[in-house]
Amino acid sequence: MPQTNIFMFPGQGSQTEKMGFQLWQTSNHAKETFQLASQIYEQSLEQICFHSPFTELQRTDNAQIAIATLSIIYFDQLLEQNIQPDIVIGHSAGEIAGLYASGILTKQDALLFAKIRGQAMYQAASQTTGKMIAIVNATSEQIQPLIDEIKQQNTVLAISNYNGPLETVVSGDIEPVTQLQEKIKELRIGRAVDLKQQGAWHSKHMQQAQDKIEQQMKNIQIHAPKIPMFFNYDAQSTNDPEKIRKNLIQIITHPVHWTQILEKLKEIENPHFYEVGTKNILGGLLRKTYKDIQYEYTPTDIVQA
Repeated sequence: MPQTNIFMFPGQGSQTEKMGFQLWQTSNHAKETFQLASQIYEQSLEQICFHSPFTELQRTDNAQIAIATLSIIYFDQLLEQNIQPDIVIGHSAGEIAGLYASGILTKQDALLFAKIRGQAMYQAASQTTGKMIAIVNATSEQIQPLIDEIKQQNTVLAISNYNGPLETVVSGDIEPVTQLQEKIKELRIGRAVDLKQQGAWHSKHMQQAQDKIEQQMKNIQIHAPKIPMFFNYDAQSTNDPEKIRKNLIQIITHPVHWTQILEKLKEIENPHFYEVGTKNILGGLLRKTYKDIQYEYTPTDIVQA
């Protein structure tokens, strides 16, 4: 039975110190892609990735275009080795490189979208005060009633990432998120871990960012995918460019349905997952959904300059 290649693109949290430097030193293709990204970003991505303190790469504006750039480089090199995707998925900001891999965006427009998305989210986060926690060893069905109990009118508190059957991320205002943390500890429902994020991603805190992205995306052409892509917003694939545009805008204030995507992909026979990024992030989430799985992490082992 032929295998189905599923390419996964990780998002924020996958950046590493001096990421891409060794590849940049040995690959003309990597240099050219970095140069293109720098021109679009109007800043030197080489400076940010290779020479600046790591805190610069932890900023969401810098992180999103850097992660997209490296994932695009790795994807192009996989194609050169005749390793091609049958299905594409991306986790949060990982959707940016996924859009390129599926043929929905050109390379230039994918990098432009990374710039638009990252800068809008960074600006929104700088004007709001929020908090994110990851809750492990508890189901989202256990967590949602606690959110409903704590949340009050005009407060922000909501699930922002369905990462796995027993891993859920919650975003919102500092006080209600902290109350939820305390409630989880009191009831001994799983374990809540602080996520050191600049903003409360995928929540109403990002409404300003969503509005700005919607405006700035008007000049970006969305193509029908050449490779099926499942989207975070509704865990569905679509060939409709305008629905894709809506998905990419709405996800900024809505939760990432990663668990639902992986559950849907269980219907695929003989899946083979490739994580196309700078750090092994999604493999751990994958193994929480699948017991036996074919999985490869692309840098160092199968990608060569």
